[in-house]
Amino acid sequence: MRHASLFMLLLASCTASGKNSSGEINSLPSSIETEQYVNMNARISADEEKPIGAFLSEVGNRVQAWSNARYQGNDEQVRLLEGVLKFECLQRQAELIVQLETGPPRNRSLAAVALGFTNSHVIIDPDKSLELVDRGALAVSPLLSATMDENAQVASNALMGLGILGRVETPLEPICDALDTSPNGAIRTNASYALLGILGASKNIATDFAIAQLEMVRESCQRGLTDTEMSVRTQTAAALGLVGNAESIPHLGDRLSDEIPIVAQSATTALARIGRDQQNLKGRVARLLSSRLDLVQPTRRETLLVGLVMLAETNLGEETEKWVDWAAKLPR
Repeated sequence: MRHASLFMLLLASCTASGKNSSGEINSLPSSIETEQYVNMNARISADEEKPIGAFLSEVGNRVQAWSNARYQGNDEQVRLLEGVLKFECLQRQAELIVQLETGPPRNRSLAAVALGFTNSHVIIDPDKSLELVDRGALAVSPLLSATMDENAQVASNALMGLGILGRVETPLEPICDALDTSPNGAIRTNASYALLGILGASKNIATDFAIAQLEMVRESCQRGLTDTEMSVRTQTAAALGLVGNAESIPHLGDRLSDEIPIVAQSATTALARIGRDQQNLKGRVARLLSSRLDLVQPTRRETLLVGLVMLAETNLGEETEKWVDWAAKLPR
Protein backbone atom coordinates (compact mmCIF):
# COMPACT_ATOMS: atom_id res chain seq x y z
CA MET A 1 0.00 0.00 0.00
CA ARG A 2 1.47 3.34 -1.03
CA HIS A 3 1.70 5.83 1.82
CA ALA A 4 0.48 9.37 1.37
CA SER A 5 3.32 11.85 1.21
CA LEU A 6 3.52 14.86 3.49
CA PHE A 7 4.01 18.11 1.61
CA MET A 8 4.64 21.49 3.09
CA LEU A 9 2.51 24.51 2.31
CA LEU A 10 5.02 27.22 3.18
CA LEU A 11 3.96 30.76 3.87
CA ALA A 12 2.94 32.43 0.67
CA SER A 13 4.88 35.47 1.77
CA CYS A 14 8.30 33.81 2.03
CA THR A 15 9.34 35.54 -1.18
CA ALA A 16 8.25 38.64 -3.03
CA SER A 17 6.06 36.46 -5.24
CA GLY A 18 4.11 35.55 -2.15
CA LYS A 19 2.39 38.90 -1.95
CA ASN A 20 -1.01 39.48 -3.41
CA SER A 21 -1.88 42.13 -5.95
CA SER A 22 -2.42 44.77 -3.27
CA GLY A 23 0.97 44.18 -1.67
CA GLU A 24 -0.46 42.61 1.48
CA ILE A 25 1.28 39.57 2.90
CA ASN A 26 -0.51 36.30 2.17
CA SER A 27 -0.36 33.35 4.50
CA LEU A 28 -0.72 29.63 4.13
CA PRO A 29 -1.04 26.84 6.66
CA SER A 30 1.56 24.26 7.47
CA SER A 31 0.77 20.97 5.77
CA ILE A 32 -1.80 18.45 4.71
CA GLU A 33 -1.56 14.82 3.70
CA THR A 34 -2.21 13.93 0.09
CA GLU A 35 -1.13 11.53 -2.59
CA GLN A 36 1.91 12.28 -4.75
CA TYR A 37 1.36 15.81 -6.05
CA VAL A 38 0.25 16.17 -9.66
CA ASN A 39 -0.41 19.42 -11.46
CA MET A 40 -4.18 19.74 -11.28
CA ASN A 41 -6.12 21.75 -13.82
CA ALA A 42 -8.70 24.24 -12.57
CA ARG A 43 -11.67 22.45 -14.07
CA ILE A 44 -14.78 20.72 -12.82
CA SER A 45 -14.85 17.03 -13.61
CA ALA A 46 -17.85 15.69 -15.49
CA ASP A 47 -17.03 12.09 -14.53
CA GLU A 48 -19.26 9.90 -12.42
CA GLU A 49 -19.05 10.51 -8.70
CA LYS A 50 -15.78 9.12 -7.37
CA PRO A 51 -15.45 6.95 -4.26
CA ILE A 52 -14.78 9.14 -1.26
CA GLY A 53 -11.13 8.07 -0.98
CA ALA A 54 -10.36 8.98 -4.58
CA PHE A 55 -12.33 12.21 -4.23
CA LEU A 56 -10.30 13.22 -1.16
CA SER A 57 -7.04 12.47 -2.99
CA GLU A 58 -8.13 14.79 -5.77
CA VAL A 59 -9.09 17.47 -3.26
CA GLY A 60 -5.64 17.18 -1.69
CA ASN A 61 -4.00 17.63 -5.08
CA ARG A 62 -6.17 20.63 -5.86
CA VAL A 63 -5.31 22.21 -2.51
CA GLN A 64 -1.61 21.74 -3.34
CA ALA A 65 -2.16 23.46 -6.68
CA TRP A 66 -4.11 26.22 -4.91
CA SER A 67 -1.31 26.77 -2.41
CA ASN A 68 1.29 26.88 -5.19
CA ALA A 69 -0.78 29.44 -7.07
CA ARG A 70 -1.02 31.61 -3.96
CA TYR A 71 2.73 31.30 -3.42
CA GLN A 72 3.36 32.39 -6.99
CA GLY A 73 0.86 35.25 -6.79
CA ASN A 74 -1.24 33.76 -9.60
CA ASP A 75 -4.57 35.34 -8.63
CA GLU A 76 -6.47 33.96 -11.63
CA GLN A 77 -5.42 30.39 -10.91
CA VAL A 78 -6.23 30.85 -7.23
CA ARG A 79 -9.71 32.08 -8.12
CA LEU A 80 -10.35 29.23 -10.54
CA LEU A 81 -9.12 26.53 -8.17
CA GLU A 82 -11.12 27.96 -5.29
CA GLY A 83 -14.21 27.89 -7.48
CA VAL A 84 -13.67 24.23 -8.33
CA LEU A 85 -12.92 23.27 -4.74
CA LYS A 86 -15.99 25.09 -3.43
CA PHE A 87 -18.25 23.55 -6.06
CA GLU A 88 -17.02 19.99 -5.56
CA CYS A 89 -16.70 20.08 -1.77
CA LEU A 90 -20.14 21.64 -1.31
CA GLN A 91 -21.70 18.79 -3.29
CA ARG A 92 -20.28 16.27 -0.84
CA GLN A 93 -20.22 18.27 2.39
CA ALA A 94 -22.34 15.75 4.30
CA GLU A 95 -19.95 12.93 3.34
CA LEU A 96 -16.97 15.07 4.30
CA ILE A 97 -18.41 15.65 7.78
CA VAL A 98 -19.00 11.90 8.19
CA GLN A 99 -15.43 11.18 7.09
CA LEU A 100 -14.03 13.80 9.46
CA GLU A 101 -15.92 12.34 12.38
CA THR A 102 -15.67 8.59 11.68
CA GLY A 103 -13.30 7.88 8.80
CA PRO A 104 -9.74 6.50 8.85
CA PRO A 105 -7.03 9.05 9.78
CA ARG A 106 -6.03 9.80 6.18
CA ASN A 107 -9.61 10.51 5.13
CA ARG A 108 -10.29 12.54 8.25
CA SER A 109 -7.21 14.65 7.65
CA LEU A 110 -8.15 15.45 4.05
CA ALA A 111 -11.83 15.95 4.87
CA ALA A 112 -10.83 18.63 7.39
CA VAL A 113 -9.15 20.64 4.66
CA ALA A 114 -11.96 20.04 2.18
CA LEU A 115 -14.56 21.37 4.63
CA GLY A 116 -12.72 24.68 4.63
CA PHE A 117 -14.00 25.23 1.09
CA THR A 118 -17.68 24.80 1.97
CA ASN A 119 -18.36 28.33 3.19
CA SER A 120 -21.35 29.16 1.04
CA HIS A 121 -25.07 29.76 1.10
CA VAL A 122 -26.97 27.41 -1.20
CA ILE A 123 -30.61 26.91 -2.05
CA ILE A 124 -32.13 23.47 -1.59
CA ASP A 125 -35.50 22.48 -3.00
CA PRO A 126 -36.63 19.15 -1.54
CA ASP A 127 -40.32 19.90 -1.76
CA LYS A 128 -40.48 22.73 -4.30
CA SER A 129 -40.07 25.32 -1.53
CA LEU A 130 -36.82 27.26 -1.67
CA GLU A 131 -34.69 27.35 1.45
CA LEU A 132 -31.39 29.16 1.94
CA VAL A 133 -28.89 27.06 3.89
CA ASP A 134 -25.71 28.43 5.41
CA ARG A 135 -23.43 25.54 4.59
CA GLY A 136 -20.36 27.17 6.09
CA ALA A 137 -22.01 27.22 9.50
CA LEU A 138 -22.51 23.45 9.28
CA ALA A 139 -18.74 22.91 9.02
CA VAL A 140 -17.65 24.92 12.05
CA SER A 141 -18.62 22.52 14.84
CA PRO A 142 -17.10 19.33 13.38
CA LEU A 143 -13.92 21.17 12.48
CA LEU A 144 -13.68 22.70 15.93
CA SER A 145 -14.09 19.29 17.57
CA ALA A 146 -11.37 17.87 15.33
CA THR A 147 -8.86 20.52 16.46
CA MET A 148 -8.56 18.54 19.69
CA ASP A 149 -8.10 15.18 17.96
CA GLU A 150 -5.40 12.83 19.25
CA ASN A 151 -4.08 12.49 15.70
CA ALA A 152 -1.83 15.53 15.19
CA GLN A 153 -2.38 15.61 11.42
CA VAL A 154 -6.15 15.64 11.81
CA ALA A 155 -5.95 18.37 14.46
CA SER A 156 -3.56 20.43 12.35
CA ASN A 157 -5.69 20.15 9.23
CA ALA A 158 -8.87 20.97 11.14
CA LEU A 159 -7.23 24.25 12.15
CA MET A 160 -6.28 24.79 8.54
CA GLY A 161 -9.88 24.15 7.52
CA LEU A 162 -11.14 26.72 10.03
CA GLY A 163 -8.69 29.27 8.65
CA ILE A 164 -9.83 28.69 5.08
CA LEU A 165 -13.48 28.70 6.17
CA GLY A 166 -13.00 32.08 7.92
CA ARG A 167 -16.18 32.27 10.01
CA VAL A 168 -16.23 35.11 12.53
CA GLU A 169 -18.55 33.18 14.87
CA THR A 170 -15.91 30.46 15.34
CA PRO A 171 -15.06 30.05 19.05
CA LEU A 172 -11.50 31.27 19.44
CA GLU A 173 -10.49 29.80 22.79
CA PRO A 174 -9.62 26.30 21.47
CA ILE A 175 -7.56 27.86 18.70
CA CYS A 176 -5.65 30.11 21.10
CA ASP A 177 -5.14 27.13 23.41
CA ALA A 178 -3.60 25.14 20.54
CA LEU A 179 -1.35 28.06 19.67
CA ASP A 180 -0.27 28.49 23.29
CA THR A 181 0.21 24.89 24.38
CA SER A 182 0.69 22.45 21.51
CA PRO A 183 4.18 20.92 21.26
CA ASN A 184 3.50 20.28 17.55
CA GLY A 185 4.84 23.00 15.25
CA ALA A 186 2.33 22.28 12.47
CA ILE A 187 -0.57 22.60 14.92
CA ARG A 188 0.74 25.93 16.21
CA THR A 189 1.31 27.14 12.66
CA ASN A 190 -2.21 26.27 11.61
CA ALA A 191 -3.66 27.73 14.80
CA SER A 192 -2.06 31.06 13.95
CA TYR A 193 -3.31 30.66 10.37
CA ALA A 194 -6.83 29.99 11.66
CA LEU A 195 -6.80 33.11 13.82
CA LEU A 196 -5.59 35.21 10.92
CA GLY A 197 -8.22 33.75 8.58
CA ILE A 198 -11.07 34.31 11.04
CA LEU A 199 -9.99 37.84 11.94
CA GLY A 200 -9.38 38.68 8.30
CA ALA A 201 -12.94 37.66 7.40
CA SER A 202 -14.37 40.32 9.70
CA LYS A 203 -15.72 43.55 8.24
CA ASN A 204 -15.65 45.19 11.66
CA ILE A 205 -13.50 43.50 14.29
CA ALA A 206 -14.75 45.77 17.06
CA THR A 207 -18.33 44.61 16.59
CA ASP A 208 -17.78 41.03 15.40
CA PHE A 209 -15.73 39.99 18.44
CA ALA A 210 -16.17 40.54 22.16
CA ILE A 211 -13.54 42.55 24.01
CA ALA A 212 -12.54 39.47 26.00
CA GLN A 213 -12.05 37.52 22.77
CA LEU A 214 -9.80 40.19 21.32
CA GLU A 215 -7.75 40.38 24.49
CA MET A 216 -7.30 36.61 24.47
CA VAL A 217 -6.21 36.60 20.83
CA ARG A 218 -3.91 39.57 21.36
CA GLU A 219 -2.14 37.96 24.30
CA SER A 220 -1.83 34.63 22.50
CA CYS A 221 -0.39 36.27 19.39
CA GLN A 222 2.06 38.34 21.42
CA ARG A 223 3.36 35.10 22.92
CA GLY A 224 3.43 33.59 19.42
CA LEU A 225 5.95 36.22 18.32
CA THR A 226 8.64 34.27 20.19
CA ASP A 227 7.67 30.86 18.79
CA THR A 228 10.42 28.68 17.33
CA GLU A 229 8.41 28.32 14.10
CA MET A 230 8.95 31.23 11.73
CA SER A 231 5.48 30.69 10.25
CA VAL A 232 3.91 31.19 13.69
CA ARG A 233 5.90 34.37 14.26
CA THR A 234 4.94 35.68 10.82
CA GLN A 235 1.23 34.95 11.13
CA THR A 236 0.83 36.10 14.73
CA ALA A 237 2.53 39.36 13.76
CA ALA A 238 0.05 39.77 10.90
CA ALA A 239 -2.85 39.03 13.26
CA LEU A 240 -1.62 41.70 15.66
CA GLY A 241 -1.86 44.15 12.79
CA LEU A 242 -5.61 43.56 13.06
CA VAL A 243 -6.07 43.35 16.85
CA GLY A 244 -2.92 44.90 18.31
CA ASN A 245 -2.86 47.81 20.74
CA ALA A 246 -0.25 49.92 22.52
CA GLU A 247 0.92 46.88 24.47
CA SER A 248 1.60 45.04 21.21
CA ILE A 249 3.98 47.66 19.83
CA PRO A 250 7.15 46.70 21.75
CA HIS A 251 6.51 42.99 21.11
CA LEU A 252 6.32 43.68 17.37
CA GLY A 253 9.32 45.98 17.64
CA ASP A 254 11.38 43.05 18.92
CA ARG A 255 10.69 41.22 15.67
CA LEU A 256 12.01 43.98 13.40
CA SER A 257 15.43 42.35 13.70
CA ASP A 258 14.19 38.76 13.45
CA GLU A 259 16.66 36.43 11.78
CA ILE A 260 14.00 35.52 9.19
CA PRO A 261 13.27 38.45 6.82
CA ILE A 262 9.60 37.61 6.31
CA VAL A 263 8.97 37.79 10.06
CA ALA A 264 10.46 41.29 10.15
CA GLN A 265 8.36 42.27 7.13
CA SER A 266 5.19 41.00 8.79
CA ALA A 267 6.01 42.84 12.03
CA THR A 268 6.72 46.07 10.12
CA THR A 269 3.45 45.83 8.21
CA ALA A 270 1.54 45.10 11.42
CA LEU A 271 3.05 48.12 13.16
CA ALA A 272 2.21 50.37 10.21
CA ARG A 273 -1.37 49.09 10.22
CA ILE A 274 -1.75 49.68 13.96
CA GLY A 275 -0.45 53.23 13.62
CA ARG A 276 -2.63 53.95 10.60
CA ASP A 277 -5.81 52.48 12.09
CA GLN A 278 -5.31 53.89 15.60
CA GLN A 279 -4.30 57.50 15.19
CA ASN A 280 -3.44 57.88 18.87
CA LEU A 281 -0.63 55.35 18.32
CA LYS A 282 0.66 56.72 15.02
CA GLY A 283 3.40 58.84 16.58
CA ARG A 284 4.62 56.02 18.78
CA VAL A 285 4.86 53.63 15.84
CA ALA A 286 6.51 56.25 13.63
CA ARG A 287 9.19 56.98 16.21
CA LEU A 288 9.87 53.28 16.71
CA LEU A 289 10.28 52.55 13.00
CA SER A 290 12.32 55.66 12.21
CA SER A 291 14.64 55.07 15.18
CA ARG A 292 15.59 51.65 13.79
CA LEU A 293 16.49 52.80 10.28
CA ASP A 294 20.22 53.10 10.96
CA LEU A 295 20.36 50.13 13.33
CA VAL A 296 19.25 47.31 11.05
CA GLN A 297 20.80 45.56 8.07
CA PRO A 298 20.42 47.31 4.68
CA THR A 299 17.77 44.83 3.50
CA ARG A 300 15.76 45.37 6.68
CA ARG A 301 16.12 49.13 6.28
CA GLU A 302 14.21 48.94 3.02
CA THR A 303 11.44 47.05 4.80
CA LEU A 304 11.23 49.75 7.48
CA LEU A 305 11.06 52.46 4.84
CA VAL A 306 8.13 50.69 3.19
CA GLY A 307 6.41 50.53 6.57
CA LEU A 308 6.97 54.23 7.16
CA VAL A 309 5.56 55.08 3.73
CA MET A 310 2.48 52.98 4.56
CA LEU A 311 2.12 54.78 7.86
CA ALA A 312 2.70 58.31 6.52
CA GLU A 313 0.81 57.69 3.29
CA THR A 314 3.53 59.67 1.57
CA ASN A 315 7.17 59.04 0.69
CA LEU A 316 9.76 61.26 2.38
CA GLY A 317 12.67 59.49 0.69
CA GLU A 318 15.49 57.40 2.08
CA GLU A 319 17.17 59.86 4.45
CA THR A 320 16.81 58.86 8.07
CA GLU A 321 16.80 62.47 9.32
CA LYS A 322 13.65 63.35 7.37
CA TRP A 323 11.74 60.42 8.82
CA VAL A 324 12.96 61.07 12.35
CA ASP A 325 11.93 64.73 12.09
CA TRP A 326 8.51 63.78 10.75
CA ALA A 327 7.95 61.24 13.50
CA ALA A 328 9.07 63.69 16.22
CA LYS A 329 6.35 66.15 15.18
CA LEU A 330 3.53 63.64 15.61
CA PRO A 331 1.49 63.71 18.83
CA ARG A 332 2.74 61.52 21.65
